[in-house]
Amino acid sequence: MSQLRLRAEAAALSPLFAARGATLEIEAPPALPARPADADQVAQVIRNLLDNALRHGKEGGRVRATLSVAPAEGGRPGVVLSVTDDGPGIPREHIPRLTERFYRVDRGRSRKAGGTGLGLAIVKHIVSRHRGRLEIESEEGKGATFRVWLPADHTSGRCS
Repeated sequence: MSQLRLRAEAAALSPLFAARGATLEIEAPPALPARPADADQVAQVIRNLLDNALRHGKEGGRVRATLSVAPAEGGRPGVVLSVTDDGPGIPREHIPRLTERFYRVDRGRSRKAGGTGLGLAIVKHIVSRHRGRLEIESEEGKGATFRVWLPADHTSGRCS
């Protein structure tokens, strides 16, 4: 996962952000350690999380995306992508089911916002394939944060 990939996906979604009057803030170091990963699948993860945050955030709101090096967990260093929206938040009881295919917290709002109900299921599948982890944090009325941790190889010097 790299700053360039994050910025490329953000640029591809910029017309959608403009149409909703929303802003996207990106914070990322110029280079991150990484291990070989499927570049198209990593791009899909970024795209799905940004699109999800845009659709479920406030009209004219703000989405924040950050990339960072994560401390080694169990001896495994990693890279973290966090995407935070300023939407209505997700009731706690729905969080464990968000990655189920076609699951919707609010069917009426989801239909209006668009989407297929597959985005987070795809994210979870790709992250699992890369031996990573997806975490979802939300509090009603305070938006949501989706955090993806992917293992990295600090010795390779390559970023994917």
